[in-house]
Amino acid sequence: MLGLRRRRECPDGLYRIQTGAALLEPHEDLIATIRKHLGLPEPHWKHFYRDLFERYAAFCQLLPASEAHHHSEPG
Repeated sequence: MLGLRRRRECPDGLYRIQTGAALLEPHEDLIATIRKHLGLPEPHWKHFYRDLFERYAAFCQLLPASEAHHHSEPG
């Protein structure tokens, strides 16, 4: 399944909020493939795509697990 890795649980049982870059780190090979196929200069890649991926990853970890039930709060 897409090479997704299970996050390590912290000793207190809680997951720490991470930066977008840290969340994407396990997927660097896939991101490099995307960049290669786009063929953009480095400044354009960083400004338009890499920043977008990092902001989206950071945003997604703050989404609630449910709209109105258990875990309906941010995170």
